[in-house]
Amino acid sequence: SYAADRGRAEQILLAAARRHAVPAADLDAGAIDELKRRYFLDRVAAEPRVYYRLTDNWVELTVRFVVRDRGLRDVKDAMSRDLLRDLDAAG
Repeated sequence: SYAADRGRAEQILLAAARRHAVPAADLDAGAIDELKRRYFLDRVAAEPRVYYRLTDNWVELTVRFVVRDRGLRDVKDAMSRDLLRDLDAAG
C-alpha cells in the first residue's frame, strides 16, 4: 500500500537480488555484449535495480537482476522464500 515502508521493501528486494544474482563483475565481455545487444544494458545497469509503478491503490515494486541462463526457476524460488521471510520479519 502507499502507507507501507517502501524504502524498507526496496532494501529487502535488493538484498535478495544481490544474494542470488550473478555479480556484474563476474560477467565476461561476451555476456556483457549480449546483454547490451538484447536489453540495451551496460555494465553498471547489470547490478540489481528496483523499479516503481504507481497504481490506483498500491505501489508495485519490481526488481531486475541478472542470472545464469540455466537454473532461473531455482533462483526465483529461493528469492521468493527469502523475500517472504524478510518481509514477514520487517512487518
